[in-house]
Amino acid sequence: MRLGADSALLAARVDLREGMDSEEAEEVCVRIKRQLREECPAFDQVFLDIVDADSDDRDRARILERDIGRLVADQDGSEE
Repeated sequence: MRLGADSALLAARVDLREGMDSEEAEEVCVRIKRQLREECPAFDQVFLDIVDADSDDRDRARILERDIGRLVADQDGSEE
């Protein structure tokens, strides 16, 4: 979401592995935000929502990840 000419917000739902304690979850969030700042500096505001996804949510996420991977690979191949 664009907030202004020089500001953008990213909100994401994050499903962490089961059994992760709160300190580990916080470390993961810090790493995600750091990597986003490095790779996508336009997102100056990042909000991560930790969720407890069910198996259907995880299946949909795997399919989406696979499809996005294919699109990126196709795009990388067409740029050569």
